[in-house]
Amino acid sequence: MILRVLMASLTLAACAATTPSPPPGPPTPPLAGSSWIASTMDDQPLAPGEPPTIAFGTDQRVSGDTGCNRYMGPFIQEGSSLRFGELVSTRRACLAEDRAKQEVRLLGVLRGATEGQIEEGKLIVRGPTGRIVFERAPH
Repeated sequence: MILRVLMASLTLAACAATTPSPPPGPPTPPLAGSSWIASTMDDQPLAPGEPPTIAFGTDQRVSGDTGCNRYMGPFIQEGSSLRFGELVSTRRACLAEDRAKQEVRLLGVLRGATEGQIEEGKLIVRGPTGRIVFERAPH
């Protein structure tokens, strides 16, 4: 009896060890040289006015507009991993309260970003504090 239990345990362990893990998602194409316009943040519509933008330079620098201020800083992309270094921004007053809140939210998500994926032609930037969906900017 003990031998049967031992054999069954070994058989189950062998099956579990050979079960392949799901393959990782496809790597995101390089973002360098691309420009994007925000369409939603946390699945909510944006504040009225010009939408936030983001542009990835070929020099590993990112820049954009929050809708109130310009921002810039370094970025690192490795596959679908996307991280931003210290982002600095101009300090113009943002008179519309909803746009000021949107700016704080946008910079907070970007500063905490951990992933950037292109899904159905849209760039989705995710992090522990939220997500932003961008659409490719027209040339």
